[in-house]
Amino acid sequence: MITSICLLTLIKVQIPFAFSNGEIRISLEIAIETALRENPQLNVIREKVKVAQAQIDGIALLGNPELETEFVGGVHAEQRFELTKAFELGGQRGHRIRIAKTHLEKVDTELAKASQSVTKSVKIAFYELLLVQEKLKLAKEVVQHNEQMRDIAQTRFETGDISVTQANLANIHLQSALREASMFESKLQLAQLSLNGLMGAPLEMTRAAVGELREKASPETLQKWTLDALKTQALAHRNDLKALQLNAQLTESELRLAKAANIPDLSVGALAERSANERHSV
Repeated sequence: MITSICLLTLIKVQIPFAFSNGEIRISLEIAIETALRENPQLNVIREKVKVAQAQIDGIALLGNPELETEFVGGVHAEQRFELTKAFELGGQRGHRIRIAKTHLEKVDTELAKASQSVTKSVKIAFYELLLVQEKLKLAKEVVQHNEQMRDIAQTRFETGDISVTQANLANIHLQSALREASMFESKLQLAQLSLNGLMGAPLEMTRAAVGELREKASPETLQKWTLDALKTQALAHRNDLKALQLNAQLTESELRLAKAANIPDLSVGALAERSANERHSV
């Protein structure tokens, strides 16, 4: 009997698990908005967009003229100046502009595709966090219930109403509930870590998802789709198909530029010579 009482006293020690009191509450809309603005992957692609735009702006309207000078010393010293301006033929500048614009459109398509992927991932991570929060809440209620049942069993055991086996069974249920709550606490931290990473926030930040797992859609937002309408909508918004089309356009433009580059440039210039006795130009 003394051994049983000592065992019950030891089993009363609960497995600790932490619940954060400094959580930042966040809705799905804010999570998506923040991710689209701060996600590291999207910011890298935005830098590519800037580079692609700079390449378009860097295509000069006309090339700079070239100035060459030559000095010949001696008794009849003379100096020679030559100013030339080359003009590309075959529409080479237009081909370069089209190639640069196609590159920009490709990066824009990449950004749109990545934004869709990030939005999808944020929704999954948000609802995963919301689901774990609800499970953890229920697990805490179960722990409280089992604590009450354990205390009742302990009192009944001390008064001799139940056996030590029945009292130990109440403690076993409590320990099982504590382990399940600890498991959901770990899953909660992983869900917060995943959402923080997508949002470009510090990974150690503690967040609490605010919303409903079952949200009813209003009749205004519901749309009825036929199979043909779904196919048309999907083909119009498939960024991978658009990327393939842009690759074809890019290949064609680069081929035209290569052919135009074989055409010799037209050079127009002026030559001026100056000697000790005379000065003339051509």
